[in-house]
Amino acid sequence: MKDAWAELKHFPNWSEGRLMMGAFTVWLCAVRNQVLYKFVRNPVLHKFPNWVDSSWREKALQARAVVNNVRAIYPTIREEKGITYRTLAELDRVAAFFEQEAKPWNALLKIAAPSRRARASNALQIAFVNAMCRGLWQPTGRRPYTLVAILTNIALDVPPNQLWDADRVKHAIDPGLMGGVTLGNINPFFGQ
Repeated sequence: MKDAWAELKHFPNWSEGRLMMGAFTVWLCAVRNQVLYKFVRNPVLHKFPNWVDSSWREKALQARAVVNNVRAIYPTIREEKGITYRTLAELDRVAAFFEQEAKPWNALLKIAAPSRRARASNALQIAFVNAMCRGLWQPTGRRPYTLVAILTNIALDVPPNQLWDADRVKHAIDPGLMGGVTLGNINPFFGQ
């Protein structure tokens, strides 16, 4: 960690505590997103209804789908079946409630989302690298490649024969990731 603290001196907007909290948050989100990605890609897991995503986000998507499908029914058919405008308003209210509850979880999903290399064996490391580079990026001044490499090696316990360095970080980040990014517009964990 001595190397990380020495490198951190080139980033005046960051303290040791803020960096550790940000790295922990990114690590936690990257691990969760990797698990969710594997779940979505595995058709066997979908056969078990108790393993279905029961998050606020999934409930919001399902509620909005119900509202949209009910609205798509021809109005005279809706009236015949007893579905009034008041019923539609109540369904809208329920969908809006679930969408409001899902907002924090949607933000967490975006912090360390799987990259375009989501099926790679080191996808977790790549997601961590991308999120940390995005958070530490400075429009002017030192680039965060060395600091991110050090944090990746420590946080993800990278084996000695696969250690990250600044060049590897530079080549691993997604193209266009840093365009127009500042510390203030990333997300609540990295904003000033």
